[in-house]
Amino acid sequence: MLEKLLESRPGDRYALQLLGTAYRRLGREDEARFVLAIGAQGQPVWADDWLDEVASYRRGFAARLKEATGYALDGRFERAIPLLERLTAERPRDVALQVHLGGVYVAAGQAADAVRVLEDAIARDPVNFDAHLNLAGAHLQARALHRAEAHVDRALAIRPTAARALEIKGRMLWQAGRSAEAVPVLESALSHDPRRGRPRAWIGFIHLEHDRPRQAADQFEGALRSDPMLVDALAGLAMAQVQLGAVSDAALTLRRAVQIDPAHPRVQQARARVEQTRAPNQARR
Repeated sequence: MLEKLLESRPGDRYALQLLGTAYRRLGREDEARFVLAIGAQGQPVWADDWLDEVASYRRGFAARLKEATGYALDGRFERAIPLLERLTAERPRDVALQVHLGGVYVAAGQAADAVRVLEDAIARDPVNFDAHLNLAGAHLQARALHRAEAHVDRALAIRPTAARALEIKGRMLWQAGRSAEAVPVLESALSHDPRRGRPRAWIGFIHLEHDRPRQAADQFEGALRSDPMLVDALAGLAMAQVQLGAVSDAALTLRRAVQIDPAHPRVQQARARVEQTRAPNQARR
């Protein structure tokens, strides 16, 4: 029942927590350990008509901003963005609010909207670190790599040791085909904040591109120790395991990724590789 529920509600941490408990009681310890790690912070959500009614009367600016931010953190961008757009219209001179909206646009994959809002914010506050960093992310999504590099460099000029900026710089260099330059930048991001999982994931993909699956797997596993919900790292690990010939392990890793985000492009790529490898084996049988 829980596995079926996660097909329609991937990433539901409380469902994952319950599923991990069920796996453990069935003796499926490897699966239980992973699922319990990503579901550790899951909390049940109970319907409460009274609280819902009270919430409907909260109309102050701070309450609406908190509500919009909560939606954004939950990935419910269809609810977050209209709220933030209305708040921005009410306070058109609030640069911090514009930058926040631009960041949510980036998270939602709306690069063009992000560029429009963030360029206006930078015109009024040219040394706003978050505005330059969010704009670099928007240009990276749009594959405008030269523009992305220009803005991430401006962010690093403001905060040279910012791990988040170094991570975006390294990813941009990798996507531009400059992996030899990308690796030391990503390693620098890790040296300034070892808790970040994504720089390790990007280094893992660079190892995959250069046919180094063992080193790639080590990086993906390190990324997952930092962030068990990092779908990029799960998909990358599945692809590395395929290259290493551990097809059963790859299928299990892929299953974990699907439970979090089945529509993720890297999950689709990993699924294709696992299925391609399984097909010849099944044909031989």
